[in-house]
Amino acid sequence: MKRLCLPELAQRLAAPVLFASALGLATTAGCATQTPSGAGGSSLTTGDGGAGGMATASASASSSVSGATSSGDVTSSTSSTGGVGGAAAGSSSASSSASTGGEGGTGGAPFMQPVGSAAYPAETEQNNLKSSANVLQMGTKGFTAALHPIGDVDVFEVDVTVGGSQLRAEISDGMGGCPVGATTYMRVFDKNGQLLASDKASGAGNCSLLLPATNPSLQGLVPGQYYVQVENLTINPIGAYIIDIKLTPPSCGDGIVQFSAGEQCDDGANLAGDGCSPTCQLEGTFGNEVEPNDTAATANPLGAQNGIVAAIGTTGDQDYFSFVVTVPGSSVALTVTDGLGNCPAGFDSKMYLYDATSTELVSDDESGPNSCSAILPTMYPAAASLAVGTYYVRVEEFGNNGLTPFYVLGIKLQPPACGDGILQLGEQCDDGNTTAGDGCSPTCKLEGNFITETEPNDTQATANPLGSADGFAAAISPIGDQDYFSFSVATAGSSVFIQVTDGLNGCPNGFDSKLTLFNPVGALIGTADDGGAAKCSLLSPATTAAAANMAVGTYKVRVEYNGNSAAIASYVVKIKVVPPSCGDGVVQSGTEQCDDGNTTAGDGCDPTCHAEAPYEIEPNNTLMTATPQWPGFTKWIGTIAPPDHDYYSFTLAAPGMATLTVHSVNDATSCPGDTLLHLDNSTGTELTFNDDGGVFPCSSLSMSLQAGTYYTWVQGYQDNKQVGQYQLDLTIN
Repeated sequence: MKRLCLPELAQRLAAPVLFASALGLATTAGCATQTPSGAGGSSLTTGDGGAGGMATASASASSSVSGATSSGDVTSSTSSTGGVGGAAAGSSSASSSASTGGEGGTGGAPFMQPVGSAAYPAETEQNNLKSSANVLQMGTKGFTAALHPIGDVDVFEVDVTVGGSQLRAEISDGMGGCPVGATTYMRVFDKNGQLLASDKASGAGNCSLLLPATNPSLQGLVPGQYYVQVENLTINPIGAYIIDIKLTPPSCGDGIVQFSAGEQCDDGANLAGDGCSPTCQLEGTFGNEVEPNDTAATANPLGAQNGIVAAIGTTGDQDYFSFVVTVPGSSVALTVTDGLGNCPAGFDSKMYLYDATSTELVSDDESGPNSCSAILPTMYPAAASLAVGTYYVRVEEFGNNGLTPFYVLGIKLQPPACGDGILQLGEQCDDGNTTAGDGCSPTCKLEGNFITETEPNDTQATANPLGSADGFAAAISPIGDQDYFSFSVATAGSSVFIQVTDGLNGCPNGFDSKLTLFNPVGALIGTADDGGAAKCSLLSPATTAAAANMAVGTYKVRVEYNGNSAAIASYVVKIKVVPPSCGDGVVQSGTEQCDDGNTTAGDGCDPTCHAEAPYEIEPNNTLMTATPQWPGFTKWIGTIAPPDHDYYSFTLAAPGMATLTVHSVNDATSCPGDTLLHLDNSTGTELTFNDDGGVFPCSSLSMSLQAGTYYTWVQGYQDNKQVGQYQLDLTIN
């Protein structure tokens, strides 16, 4: 049996050397490094050591006296008395070798409990049961204890005398760390054996720490006995540890909301003006829940308050509250928080809104902070434009299987008004403010020239005419409604841009629109589903060929909910007819080489709509229209919108190795899209092609060529892959 020296044994027992005397470790015993054929006796109880055997063993002797130095082995919490050892050679503080072994030596000292202090008295064994638990005494801070032998469990009793108190418990080595080798497991139970909280390694090292802030069940404790149980998760005993237990009666400023003690908030400070008053009341008008309120009939009225402070005190508890709408068209905003903009620790709420007949209007799980709920009129139309009457709110813990010591239900009931963020009858927009110049005027009218839709307009014959306006403010109501509008093209070659929005460049909440364009004789010539913001539609020359180079005449456009399966309270359709000109985004054949929708120089298309080097010149989708090599450049820049093909031509005055590579503009290490690259001779016969030879998935190819003219062309993979702006390099060696 191997003998353990003091440092090694202290480490095995997860105790620092400073606890050596408390553990009863001998400091002058030798350390065997080999197992002799007959070792000294070892026992879990007091007994005699075994007889020493004949063997050669090397030992590190700490004695300075040459002579007999044999000693017994100790592997248990109690001592064993060894036999008398035989003669052996020794040396002072050095390794020595004994040629023969004697009888077993004297057994080690018994394990001794660590010595406590006034603040942390030593535990009293046995304390592994609730009935034998060590009781935390007034004036002390915890205990000095040990988990020894293996399998030991320590239980400590904490008596709560003041209702609403909170409990904190921490295990350490007493010096800010964790005992070496310890992996503790700490649990707190009430007097009925109900588990309240547990922790493994939230403290220093692998030591346990239980805080009331993160364990709500340790807050608001009712008077009675509570038990803290400590174990080690490894097979090693812990020779010594400190358990710090702090029981704090409720007080404003402790950072814990003691709802049962009348607190509505507690931000850990006693300052006014930060949302929580120096007396721990929410700043504003907030009431306190009155139980029972678990049905609509017993709902707590919210009145004119800003909200109410409540708790889910028992598993399955459901809290009902009521409010009254007196102004038709009002909206309500309901939030579950801690009253200071956060969600109570560990609370996963669910909230319901009911009308006067207890019919559910809307419910929400986690639209508020973290796992808290929120029902907002901008998010849920059912919370807007409310009729006069009584409404009910139900708050519960999601799944009805948990508790929360407190939460705050906030309410904001607002009559209809411009600037409330809710589009009311007669308003064209409402962006939540009354600021001019942001697209929605202080009177909630769209800034611009917009016409309010006139019903019926559900056929081409009854289409609302655009005239000189910018568009229409309209609605899809009832379900299945289709709105028709008309506009005129006065100049041949004009283009049209038609977009569905909320009037402020967004898309109305929940609207999936569809646009259909009809020519002057009523024939369908184009459609658009999405393309705008969210699921709103955009019909333009870039996506619909019929929207460009239009003939003179009156056109119709139809707006509907895609699938005609829902209604929408309001939307805006913008219609802009643009005569042919540079900057309209449409390439006018014969007069323009490009048109990027502006007249800015240096972006590849100049102010006269001619291509700038080294950009492609559209159209260049055939050999005959290939963009030639720009003077002084060995590259081209282009884009591909399938089924577009981009052709380029170059000429070799002498034979050479030509290398062509596609990559991102000015970045040879990235690729803007999946391409195929081809190389043709002067007659258009393909010489070679490449798929992914460049930076994946871009293309690159090389080929030895004779003098002459060649064509290279780029396409999106399978003609269904769009390629953003790319650069095609040409290198001749």
